[in-house]
Amino acid sequence: MRNVLELPRLSRNERDRRWALVREKMKARGLDAIVLWGWATMWDFYTANARYLCPVGGNAEFNVLIFPLAGEPTCFVQMPTFIEGWRSAQDWVGDIRARGGTWADTVAKRINELGLGNRTIGMDGLAGPLDPDGWLPHSVYVRLKELLPETRLLDIGDMLEQVRAIKSAEEIEVLQRAAGLGDLMLQACRDMARPGVKECEVYARMVEVMLANG
Repeated sequence: MRNVLELPRLSRNERDRRWALVREKMKARGLDAIVLWGWATMWDFYTANARYLCPVGGNAEFNVLIFPLAGEPTCFVQMPTFIEGWRSAQDWVGDIRARGGTWADTVAKRINELGLGNRTIGMDGLAGPLDPDGWLPHSVYVRLKELLPETRLLDIGDMLEQVRAIKSAEEIEVLQRAAGLGDLMLQACRDMARPGVKECEVYARMVEVMLANG
């Protein structure tokens, strides 16, 4: 595995900006850490909060992120075979680990390692404005409460969504680049789609244009 994969990435300045903003919100709510349940469902929709602070995810990868008020965050992925790949794909978070046991066991162990077992922890994935049912399995929540009886677990609601809604100049630039790639792909589709041309050939051309343009 190469040390650095050739993938588009945001700067560490953008990382520091995001981390600082989220930690301001955490301080205001009295949170010592947050757990972001980057569940690889709903076309990766539920990984958005975790990926905002730690760019691990996509292609059905989990990103369960423990983000303390101070210090380095820890990202848990599903399988140990993908750890080195994710370390090569981004440079924001170095502490990437595989799940050990159940998800609740994994998270509770790390929270205790950080000395936060009797502190206040915020979580996403519970019932909220974006999903009235939430996406964290009830069994995980119940087990977490059993493992961390002295921990105060709070729902952070749309705290991350509010932060994510206000874009930086760098984020806008990346969105513009992504939109430009989409335009090029649509143009390739328009140019390629003709009677007798197979759908797979049209799609292959669209993907080629996207990859060839970075």
